[in-house]
Amino acid sequence: MKKIHGIQSIFLKYVLTLLTIAMVLSGIGIGTLLGKNVNQATVSQYTYVNDRIAVLLQNEYARTDAVMKRCLESQEIQDSLRSRQPDSIEKEKLELMLSYADLKYLETYVYVDNKQNLYLQAYRDTSYEKLCASGLKQALGDGYSKICWIWTKDKVFGREGNYLFIGRFMRNMEFHHEPGMLFFQINEGIFQNILKEAAQEDGICMILDTDRKLCYRTHKDSYEFSKKQQQRLRSKIAKYKNAGILQGRFDVKGLGTILFQTVSDSGFTAVTLIPDSIFHAVAVRNLIILLGVYAVIAVVAVICSVYFSRRFTRPVTQISNAMKEFEGGDFSSHLQLHTNTELDTIGNAFNNMVKNIEQLVQEVKENERALRKSELSSLMYQINPHFLYNTLDTIYMLARMNGEEVTMKMIQALSKFMKVSLSKGSDVIPVADELEHVKSYMEIQKIRNNDLFQYEISCEEHLKQVPVLKLILQPLVENAIKHGFAKIYEDGRIWVHVCQDQEELVFQIENNGEQMQPEIIELIQMMGEEELSAVRCKTGIHRR
Repeated sequence: MKKIHGIQSIFLKYVLTLLTIAMVLSGIGIGTLLGKNVNQATVSQYTYVNDRIAVLLQNEYARTDAVMKRCLESQEIQDSLRSRQPDSIEKEKLELMLSYADLKYLETYVYVDNKQNLYLQAYRDTSYEKLCASGLKQALGDGYSKICWIWTKDKVFGREGNYLFIGRFMRNMEFHHEPGMLFFQINEGIFQNILKEAAQEDGICMILDTDRKLCYRTHKDSYEFSKKQQQRLRSKIAKYKNAGILQGRFDVKGLGTILFQTVSDSGFTAVTLIPDSIFHAVAVRNLIILLGVYAVIAVVAVICSVYFSRRFTRPVTQISNAMKEFEGGDFSSHLQLHTNTELDTIGNAFNNMVKNIEQLVQEVKENERALRKSELSSLMYQINPHFLYNTLDTIYMLARMNGEEVTMKMIQALSKFMKVSLSKGSDVIPVADELEHVKSYMEIQKIRNNDLFQYEISCEEHLKQVPVLKLILQPLVENAIKHGFAKIYEDGRIWVHVCQDQEELVFQIENNGEQMQPEIIELIQMMGEEELSAVRCKTGIHRR
């Protein structure tokens, strides 16, 4: 795998940071929502279980009610309720009929007619006094045609433990007589079968009697449920008429949500307790699944990020490499980018820049070669004046030997004129040299024009060393001679005066010849400020 560095690493850092933040936030959101939904689903699942228990309780109540009705409608029961005392045969028939009552988990029965006669199984023994003392008769209340489920200790037959007694008043359907009572004793197998059929392994299911006392429960060995806790549970359930969901924790380790539903006919209550461990197990399982999904997403995201970061940063890397090659002096660097983005513009600009710089380098090389050639020519040019000065000096000596004063004077003036004109290639000379140059020029013109004019030159002493552009006065003097003296033939006068006016150096050239035309004066006055500024910059003082 190629090493990740530069802009690609920065790109990956930003992408992975955003991905991590997105995954954390989404994980929190999804986890919260999923946890809530899972809790709701779990509660709904166990609500169904609890409802199933209530339905089974109702079915058992209906079954026992049907058995009680059949007993009531039997000829044996009805005969026993008449005023006469039943004989032994009738008693045996009645006991036999009750012995074969269609009830599961039937332990025994006791029937009392309206004459306080007891009908029992042959191997059972009790008395009417025990029956009255057991509280079963009081538990029937005022119910005329309704059976009662009574969960209580066996005080009738003296057996240990609690039993479900199903009782009802037995009334004669033809005559108004005192009613009798019939009680069936049912063992806890009826509740065990109900919970076995409806309950799940993890939940704690219970059945409470009419007083909210515990009749039967699952997981007896796994969870302790004290009398105090049962009392707290009864007080909570008592606040609801029918059904509800209690959210909270009681003093039972692992207890989370309590579901209950009271069966209206029997008054018994189906209760389901959902331990926290169930919610935790589901949460852990979902968390593992979620982490697994996120792990797969993270791996795929990292792979895709690396791939796309390379793809996105490849043009930038190409530009960087091309610039490094260009820094090394390689003008062959050329970018071929086809990204359909702004990088294509950068690539084209880089190619144009390299091309232009290459052309500039070539031009610089050509200029350097031309400069060297010019320097050589300048050197030769500097050599030639020496030869010219020597030649003029030789001609001057010959003229002097021959006594040619005019020739000598002209040669001398020309020599001075040439020295200032050449001045070793310098463009700036002192004012004194410039005045000497224009003086030599006027001497030559005097000889050429047969002393047509005379001249005067004046300059303040402190201004003679001020630098000034070379040959600035000669064109003006030439113009004065050529045009100013065009129509005179003698007594011409030229005055050259140099002075300082504040920060400006002033050159004044006057003649007594013909006046300058107005349009020429205007043209001179319209000289570009750039030309005047150039003069000021080179001389270091303002002048006109």
